[in-house]
Amino acid sequence: MTAAKPEDNEAARHIARAAARLFARKGFEATSTREIVEEAGVAKPTLYYHFGSKEGLAKAVLVEPLAELSGRLEAILRHEPDPIRVLERVLDAHFDFCREDPDRSRFFFAVGFGPPEAGVARLMECRKADLNDWTQAAFQCC
Repeated sequence: MTAAKPEDNEAARHIARAAARLFARKGFEATSTREIVEEAGVAKPTLYYHFGSKEGLAKAVLVEPLAELSGRLEAILRHEPDPIRVLERVLDAHFDFCREDPDRSRFFFAVGFGPPEAGVARLMECRKADLNDWTQAAFQCC
């Protein structure tokens, strides 16, 4: 089973929100699938049906949204001619990402700036590099 995007259906969104809350509060490694399904109020097979594994869930919660943010930053830099407007739009994109799902953002910052967590940190390394590259490019164009 490949990981579902949380927006695919309400059950997946609900599980993803519950997981983001727990991952943000306790960390990925310290959060068990049992805790996630209890928080979400679903059966364990439902989590596995939608995401395949806890790692698949983390990927859907964090890595895929980071890829979308990176794509948004790239589009801004490629299509916006005004350097000041580039900076404004890049900052807006980052703030939008944080406002869309505050728990997901806390999870991102905990992984990005906290001690390395073997599984999830490796999952998001290339996305972190992309975000860093596009954000630096925005600041350098001004």
